[in-house]
Amino acid sequence: MDDRIPSFTESPSDDRQQVLVVEDEALIAMYVETIVEQSGYGVAGVVSNVDDALAFIDDHAVDSAVLDIDLGGRSVYPVAEVLKRRGIPFLYASSSSERSIPPAFRSGPVVQKPFAPSELSRALAQTNKSKRKTTAR
Repeated sequence: MDDRIPSFTESPSDDRQQVLVVEDEALIAMYVETIVEQSGYGVAGVVSNVDDALAFIDDHAVDSAVLDIDLGGRSVYPVAEVLKRRGIPFLYASSSSERSIPPAFRSGPVVQKPFAPSELSRALAQTNKSKRKTTAR
């Protein structure tokens, strides 16, 4: 039996769809991570800024993502643009309203903070329906 704790750089040992969490507030990131796992998905990684998110999606398999819109004063839209271009679905979990998202970046569900676990779980299901697993590019 392997007693190692898996790191985010290792390949997942199961076939669950892998969700990237992009959130700059640690407690909210942990909350989202827990909901993702309880909803039956794997957590590909948790990153807190745009640069780390862009690097992560270049180096790791990601099937979908949960994005906070405001990451320490910087917009997550460059990440959304890359995900959209690669055909990787995503949802926003943010205190920003859906109307505040520029039309070019409206892609998936928007879950308004604060949210119940069931709201995020439903949005994950909607985002990941019929999504196949991908590999790193």
